Amino acid sequence: MTTFKHQSIMSKIKYNMDDTELKSLFGKRVREIRKNRKLTQEQLAELIGMDTHHLCKMENGSHFPKVSNLSKLADVFGIEVKDLFSFDKSTTPANVLQNKIILNLNQLNEKELIIVDKFITSIIDLKQ
Repeated sequence: MTTFKHQSIMSKIKYNMDDTELKSLFGKRVREIRKNRKLTQEQLAELIGMDTHHLCKMENGSHFPKVSNLSKLADVFGIEVKDLFSFDKSTTPANVLQNKIILNLNQLNEKELIIVDKFITSIIDLKQ
């Protein structure tokens, strides 16, 4: 429990954030990991023994989980509790969008990828 409080305080200091910002970033981090693990909210809620409605509110940043649920989340995700508070550049809107684009690109065939490449190159050329 001390570790959690310490981590929470360190996150606030490191990122100079209030409770609302901490909840928001934490929720985004949980959503990001959940989606990377290809879990639905319902599946994750069941795995950690949490109500789906509460998990949804947690991911939206309006609720924070009980300390006991932090270790359950970490166990299900196969990470350490501290990793739930890793609010690095991967959670910025631009990086989230880049990750989404990469996931979408992985679904395209070679012909479609060539078209996307030409489109991106055209946009870059227009910027110069």
